[in-house]
Amino acid sequence: MFASQGIDDWVVAFDGAYALMGLGYRRPDQSYHFSDVNVQFGIKANAIQYLDIEGSYRRQLNSLLVRDWEAYSPEQMLNHYGMPPYVELAAVKNSPYYRLTLSYEPLGIEITYIMLFEPLNDGKDKICFDLEHTDFIYLSLYSPEQVNELPVGIIPNRLDSYIPWEETTGLNIDAFQQLFENVGNPPCITVEVQ
Repeated sequence: MFASQGIDDWVVAFDGAYALMGLGYRRPDQSYHFSDVNVQFGIKANAIQYLDIEGSYRRQLNSLLVRDWEAYSPEQMLNHYGMPPYVELAAVKNSPYYRLTLSYEPLGIEITYIMLFEPLNDGKDKICFDLEHTDFIYLSLYSPEQVNELPVGIIPNRLDSYIPWEETTGLNIDAFQQLFENVGNPPCITVEVQ
């Protein structure tokens, strides 16, 4: 599929426990490789235990990849899977980003968006939950029956460090879903500076 979209450069590493594949383009003005998509396969007993896919969104050059990522926007995930059991929103320290994570533990899906925020003059940050403000997307797929055996940091395995939507925003979880029901308006909120 990736080769058909013009990606002809990839790297594969395998150490017996996991395999990593980076897919991307050589930039015309640079000699080094940049991976638009990294795929990691967690392997146990010769079977794939989990799959992590991470990629840039706004930095991609290939319009087909951009279109493919659109199917994984927060709005599309909510439309397709409904409200997840866990919604995390946390500032990424020393950066211009917030991290939004939707964790569908019963389905074995967790998706994280790294989103730019706009600092406002009143000590608040404005965050918009659309792909225009998303720089990176991280998608984890796993068997729900094996959630406790996963070596990756999905929310059900790190409840001690989980930062709920309600804690960051002061809003209930229904407010998150309502953001995406206002047709024609970008889904944005303001929060106190973290």
